[in-house]
Amino acid sequence: MLDGFGFGDIPLGAGGDAPLATGTPFPDWIRELSNRFWELQLPNADKSYPVQGAPALMAATINRASVPVTIFSSGTLTTLAQALRLSPGIRDKIAAVYIMGGAVNVPGNITNLIPNSNNKVSEWNFYADPQAAKEVFESGLKLYLIPLDATNEVISHQDDFRLWRNGDGKADLAADIYEMLFTAYGLQEAEIFDPTAAVIMVRPETCAFQPLHLDVITEAGTNSGQTVVVPNGEPNVDACLDPDAGLIMQALSDSFSGSQ
Repeated sequence: MLDGFGFGDIPLGAGGDAPLATGTPFPDWIRELSNRFWELQLPNADKSYPVQGAPALMAATINRASVPVTIFSSGTLTTLAQALRLSPGIRDKIAAVYIMGGAVNVPGNITNLIPNSNNKVSEWNFYADPQAAKEVFESGLKLYLIPLDATNEVISHQDDFRLWRNGDGKADLAADIYEMLFTAYGLQEAEIFDPTAAVIMVRPETCAFQPLHLDVITEAGTNSGQTVVVPNGEPNVDACLDPDAGLIMQALSDSFSGSQ
């Protein structure tokens, strides 16, 4: 898909298929759907591309950078944790990490995909690999967290995606993905998870961050992956808990529709 949009020179990294320690993989059905690219048509489906191990690729890319880099993480933190293990010195070349993950003062979202789960407190990206999240939280990096507290506030409707189609092919792809989800699951509205985090990264005025000391529960059990506030602890994360949802949705509309 990147190649089809003219970005064929971006190197591809293959992440691991398991958490660092205990963790619960995303359900098979959603992993298989992702592997099929959400049933959307790929422009170069028969073409093969070189792939490297993701941790080594991340470490090498950061080490080669001429200026400190900012990382955007919209999935588990497995690869970043592995890259830090592989090349600890990259800490000095990472300016910040923006993370979509965790749930600070709101319930988790595990039951969205596993309705009978007893875990009511964790968010999926941390639940899938709590050890990785814990290691990143303890890394000393400048971390900006966009948890469910924030993404729960940014709600989309189908009319929003129709506006996106005023943009280019990349905007159409984004609209196709969300409209597919709405149609397949009969949704009337839905949270905007990763795009919310992306907007906040490039438009910091959309959320005032709050410094917190957060820990991640790594032990197996009903609270595995839970993000826990440590009272009076030295802050290790800046968390977005109260975003400007209207401004975020407007930023997405402006970006995709080409008006900005």
